[in-house]
Amino acid sequence: MTSPDDALELRQWRLAQSKILADRLPQLERCFHGIEEVTYVDVRLTDPKSGAPDPRISGSTLDDCNVTQCVVETLRTLSQPNPPPTAASGTDLTVQEILSFDPHGEPHLRLAVTPKVPLSPEGPCVDHDILPVGGRLPPAHIQGVIRAAAPVMRGCFERGLGRDSNLHGKLVTRFVIGPDGQVQDVQVQSNSLPDCEVVSCIQQTYANLRFNKPTGGLVTVVYPLRLEPAEFRQ
Repeated sequence: MTSPDDALELRQWRLAQSKILADRLPQLERCFHGIEEVTYVDVRLTDPKSGAPDPRISGSTLDDCNVTQCVVETLRTLSQPNPPPTAASGTDLTVQEILSFDPHGEPHLRLAVTPKVPLSPEGPCVDHDILPVGGRLPPAHIQGVIRAAAPVMRGCFERGLGRDSNLHGKLVTRFVIGPDGQVQDVQVQSNSLPDCEVVSCIQQTYANLRFNKPTGGLVTVVYPLRLEPAEFRQ
């Protein structure tokens, strides 16, 4: 059982993590350059098991990889506070904060409470640097089509869990939506999942997706999946 003193020490450690983020908001604000609407980004700062710095985007109202990747890269440069208290071993050591960016507010970027608007889990995001042609599709439509295929992808992963019950990792896939709404050129952009069969199965699932016809040409989508034994997150 955690003593009151241990609980207080853990709270102080969490506050120290959040304070470091608050002190770096001016550096993070550059990531939102050009954003003209109120934006929320849900940032996980620490690894849940070790408490070590491990910045990740858990959710966002954005669909722009340039912004979310900039936030993560900037967070990786933050100074590291003391490790969590020893008594916290076995405790969930997640430190999570919501960033709120308001181009008309002062300051523009601040820490916020959980917004009333929904946050889409980490993707999809459109990587504007690799768009072959400037086609467009509503992000909500892209997200909806991929989420509808989640049971199939979950099946790919569960078969992998049958081979390795501790299987986990992150798979980032890039694919092109053609003028007819069919998927072209499915590629793995990055992968830490050590099971080629699962990766191939998920790639094929992406290849079989069908979207509405985009306007203005091809659309390139970058979509991350974090796969863990206890849960399947998009």
